[in-house]
Amino acid sequence: LDQVIRQRSLSSLELFLSCAQKQPRLITGN
Repeated sequence: LDQVIRQRSLSSLELFLSCAQKQPRLITGN
């Protein structure tokens, strides 16, 4: 069960990073 949670957290993190790369304005705040 712990591994499943880790995989979900990792996948969600990768998704967040991919979205952040597409929209760098969200990170800089401009």
